[in-house]
Parts: sequence; structure tokens; C-alpha cells
Amino acid sequence: MVTSPPSLLTQIKACLLEGLDAFQASGGVGADAYWQELTVHPMAEAKMLDTAVLLHKSNIVTQGWLAKFARGSLARLSDTAQAIGPAENTAAVWGLNFPWPAHEATAQEPFLITSACICGALARLKAVGVNTTRLSERAADGLDYWCREETAELHGLPVPVYGLNVYRVPVLNTILASFAALQAANRPVSVCDAFLEHAWGDYHEGIGWDYDPNRPVIDLLHQWYVMRSFAELRGYDGLSERAMSVMGQLATPNGWIDGVHRRGAAFIENDNLAYIRRNVGAHWLLIYPKPARLWSLGEMLLGVCELIPKTDGVTRDFWDRQSGILADEVLRRLRATDELENTFYRHTSHALHGLAAFLAMRRAKP
Repeated sequence: MVTSPPSLLTQIKACLLEGLDAFQASGGVGADAYWQELTVHPMAEAKMLDTAVLLHKSNIVTQGWLAKFARGSLARLSDTAQAIGPAENTAAVWGLNFPWPAHEATAQEPFLITSACICGALARLKAVGVNTTRLSERAADGLDYWCREETAELHGLPVPVYGLNVYRVPVLNTILASFAALQAANRPVSVCDAFLEHAWGDYHEGIGWDYDPNRPVIDLLHQWYVMRSFAELRGYDGLSERAMSVMGQLATPNGWIDGVHRRGAAFIENDNLAYIRRNVGAHWLLIYPKPARLWSLGEMLLGVCELIPKTDGVTRDFWDRQSGILADEVLRRLRATDELENTFYRHTSHALHGLAAFLAMRRAKP
């Protein structure tokens, strides 16, 4: 008797539960693309918590299961927290928990994006009734202090810098992610609305947003950090069209690529690494032969699944088809035995988060 293979949703559910169980069984310890020694990864803890919360909201795991899962992550986040602000404060922020020599960062150096991911995840965990043992408040206190006191000027406004002691520059995706995390924690930022207007206008028509004012890179992971934050902070008006443009620039017949470099119209073609030079309006895009990383695909899947309920008609049909294609690819990459990224928890946590959003979206469809 021939049996049918499990459905895509059944395979995804199994992959999610296996992935979360394996993560906790390992104590969250693994290598990273930037550091091969085994350590705990605070950003992965945040994304795994967000994944578990989505499974709980989809009625796949119980409240007790979620609380038990969260205990290990909360303990590790408490152990890796760094202090910020006056000495008497208990405010907490987080970094990579491993050195980043390219930016002369120690393992203890806090970074805004890691702190934002954790603050948002803890707020969402608390919102579903899990006791965060005051860690959610400490994370919100830390991120709030950072956004008020550790700033640089962009568009004439004080916005939080990327690193606390090194790489003190304003980076768009981290600024927006921190504002979105503080909104989730009911700590709105005073300059948020004014900055959003400027940041929305920084979009390069048909292309996307630069990584920062001095780095004209449009890459898949950070474009979706930006767009998901815009969705949380200003809603979905105009976002679907821009998401289509970003995806279109980073799509090839062989799948998605990880990013492009934007240059002015007067660019002289002298970069031998670029295998495609594409002219878009007043810009040249240098497209490098680098397939999209697993965490880029996971974050894109997450953003697409959040976008679908906000659209209708043929636009909704388009995004729904894209979500299925992406989910299938993310699942395939996670299951591949020769995929190096599968050993990096920061990457696999993004992938699992995307799959959890896909499963939740499909289960909620009428």
C-alpha cells in the first residue's frame, strides 16, 4: 500500500517542534557564522521565544509547554544581560555574546538590534501570560534609556546608535526595530512619528532602503526588518507595493539573492565581482552572486505572512502563493544535511519564526 507523504503544514509543524526541542536541549549553545566557538546567542533566544509564542497562539502548544520552554531562555538572557545607564539601574541590554573583531567589539558589547529583538519578544511573551521575572521590564528600561541617551543625529532628530561603545552610527533597521519593540512594551518614543515620516521618504523608488546613510546596501534580511517595523509603527498603507519592489530586485531565476549595492547614475563599471549591473532610474545596482541566507529567507517569510491578512484580491493571491514557495524553500534548507547555516542558531531561529508565522496564517484561513 502506497502512503501519501505528509502535507507541507504537517512537515512544518514537526520541524518547528523538533527545532525548539533541540534548541532547549542544547542549552541554546551553538556556533555562529561570525564566531565558531560554542556559546549562547541572545538574539536566537528572542527569535525562538517569538516562535514559541506563535505556536501557542495557534493552539499547537499549551500554556504550560510555553512557560516551561521560556524558563531556559529567560535564565540565559538574564545571565547574558549587560547593564546600561546609572549604576543603580537594573536596566538591561544585550549583544552578540561573542567578539566581533571587524568592529573591535568584545563579547560584552551591547548592540541595539539584539536588544530590540529581546525587548519585543519579552513583551509578547508577557502579553500571553508568561511570567518573565521582571526581565521584560528590565529590557524595556534598557532600550528606552538607549533610545533617549545614546543617540546620534539623523534627519535632525536624535535616534539611537547601533553599538553602545563601538560602531556608534545610526542604522535604519535597528532604529525602527527599537521603536517597534518599545511600542510593544508600551514605551512609545517621542521622536518616533517625526522620524517615521523621514524614513519612509528615504525609500529609493523600485529598490528599497539603504542600510545607513554611508552604506548604500539593500539586503534581504534588513529590508524585511525595516518593512516589518514600518508595519507595526505606521500600518500597512503602501507597504505591499514597496515589498514587491524589494523582492523583485532580489529575485533571480535561481532563487533569491542576499543583497545589492546601490550606486549613482554616473557609476563607472569597474567592479569585477559584480556579475549583473542593473540600471533603475537614477541608480545602478551591483548584484553579487551570493544566494540569500537562511535567516534572510526566514524573515522574508515572516513579513509576507504578516502582510497577507492586510491585503485582498489579486494582491492577496500573489502574496499567498509567495508564502507557499518561501515556506517550502525554508523547510528544505532547514532539513538539508549539508547546510552549514543549520548549525547557527541566529539563522535557524529566524527560519523557524518564519515557518511558525506561515503555519499560523494557514491555520487561520477560513
